[in-house]
Amino acid sequence: MKTSLIAAFLALALALFGASPAMAEEAGPARESIRLVIDQKVREAQVADGQDGSKGLVYYVQASYQTLWFGPKASEALAEAARKYNSQFERHSLKKSKERSTIRAYGRAPALLEWGSSRQGMDRRSPVKIEFGYLFAGGSPYFCVNVPSAQDGSQKSPALSQSEGARLLFTRAQLLLAVNSLN
Repeated sequence: MKTSLIAAFLALALALFGASPAMAEEAGPARESIRLVIDQKVREAQVADGQDGSKGLVYYVQASYQTLWFGPKASEALAEAARKYNSQFERHSLKKSKERSTIRAYGRAPALLEWGSSRQGMDRRSPVKIEFGYLFAGGSPYFCVNVPSAQDGSQKSPALSQSEGARLLFTRAQLLLAVNSLN
């Protein structure tokens, strides 16, 4: 029963706060903001520009800020997974898993995760393998980017030495905005 209440809340939250195609047009080419569900809470993710030309998503999870940096391989993998998801969505061939929290995967890609206690203080980093797929919440399929927990290898203080894992859930409109922003 608890799982069905959480799923219903996710569906309601995404319906109320989800991005629309009009939002994508208003946002402009840089610094887009994408409203999505991160670990069962509707949150804002900001698109960030890296110094090396890479793009990332900045978001808050548990007690830290995280930036998930998409290199060329991760951006390409995201775009390919989004094409597969949209194709299956339009054909109505997305299948529910017997386990509600199981992700139906399209693939994995290397990315870089940075985290810290503030947006300006993200001083921890680690390479991660992110997984692209979909899962059902509240009876509706959402595109999912699964970000695993990561360990910082530096000898800094033990506070926040490990990042929190996260699941980033996107509606189709939010996914389109993310793919366009990160490429």
